[in-house]
Amino acid sequence: MRLLSLFLLLLTLRPAFSAPVEGEFVFAVPSTGRITLGVFDKNGHLVRTLHALDDEEKFQVGLNGFISRWDGLDDSGKKVPPGTYHIRGYQIGEATVTGEAFHFNDWITDSGTLPISWIEDFEVLDGGDILLSGKTSTAPILVRASIMDGQLAIEKNPPADIISPAREKLAELTGRPHAVFTSIDSLGETILAVDSEGVWLSQNASAPRKIELPAKVEAISLGADDTFWFIGSSSEGDQTPLVGQADFNGEILRALPYETGEPVPQKIRAAKSGSGFVVLEELPGMQRLRSLSRDEAGEWLVDWEKSIRESSRFGFVNGEVSANAADAPQLESLRFRLEENPLTGERQTITLRAVADAQGSRLVTEDGLPLLLISTQPDIQRAVIHRDKAPDSLRFLQGNGAAVEEYLIEGLRHILPLNAGQIEIR
Repeated sequence: MRLLSLFLLLLTLRPAFSAPVEGEFVFAVPSTGRITLGVFDKNGHLVRTLHALDDEEKFQVGLNGFISRWDGLDDSGKKVPPGTYHIRGYQIGEATVTGEAFHFNDWITDSGTLPISWIEDFEVLDGGDILLSGKTSTAPILVRASIMDGQLAIEKNPPADIISPAREKLAELTGRPHAVFTSIDSLGETILAVDSEGVWLSQNASAPRKIELPAKVEAISLGADDTFWFIGSSSEGDQTPLVGQADFNGEILRALPYETGEPVPQKIRAAKSGSGFVVLEELPGMQRLRSLSRDEAGEWLVDWEKSIRESSRFGFVNGEVSANAADAPQLESLRFRLEENPLTGERQTITLRAVADAQGSRLVTEDGLPLLLISTQPDIQRAVIHRDKAPDSLRFLQGNGAAVEEYLIEGLRHILPLNAGQIEIR
């Protein structure tokens, strides 16, 4: 019985005493955390990433540490040339990645929001929701936005049921191609339109009549009680842009002038009840969509506003996030001092750089080993880094052509080097 027990014990220990499998190696870990390992040739070039931020549970545990294996192939699946190859990497401990903010696009509130990069047109729906047509960095987009108390909710791909036959109807009434009208709105049997000559009104299928206004009008939107809102400029003086409300007799009831340097109004839409309107305004590289109304004292109130800034050249300028870093140099890499390795007693340094590709964004070593996953978004076009206040932290910016997302990475001293020895390929 004693001999049988001894035999069974030897069977359970057999893997520890058996000859090593070809390509198998054992390495010790100094702490706990995710593990990244790579195979390097004699010149220090990374030829194969064996483990990329793998949990410890993915490794077999032996008497002398974790066990892994390399089949002698490089990252492309080809057999490497004969020679000595070194296996090394890192154990990533308590380093953290925290999303801090979205910059330069108020329409994007989280990573799941459809990335609107530019608004082409919009419509105010019954109830106050906004239908937006525009584009992302890669494709056209149609969304329905609900804004309550400044908070935004977006419905993707709503039914496009607001297309009006007003253009075709007006072309029929005037005998002119509808393309000559630069702005058209309709409500029931009322059609309002703008061309190079002015504002035209048709009611109950009547021939259009011109509304004489003391302003040059570029865009219109029907309002409540036989009124309309318009974008234009004064017919006198310096022709400063303005937004106004007029009645069908041509009397301007109220006006909102614009100061020099403000975003210029481009498109206007008004609810068919109430006294408010929504206006799309632009400057080069910037859009602002906002809803305005008037209080009892006649003062203009901004109910809400959302803006987009072109940010393809984002970066850090004097330590601050900028939509256009222009020629301000951006750091390609940062060096950090690591904590003492409990296995060796050494304190090494590590150099990190930002990478963004079809697999997402991450921090990698100088030689390309992945160390921290930032996001899995496949459409990131640019990523930059900057040292933060703490000695082992950095700020990470990534952009997809619609917005810039900022992350804070802390605890970088908790990354510890691993040395798994070498393997001879014959």
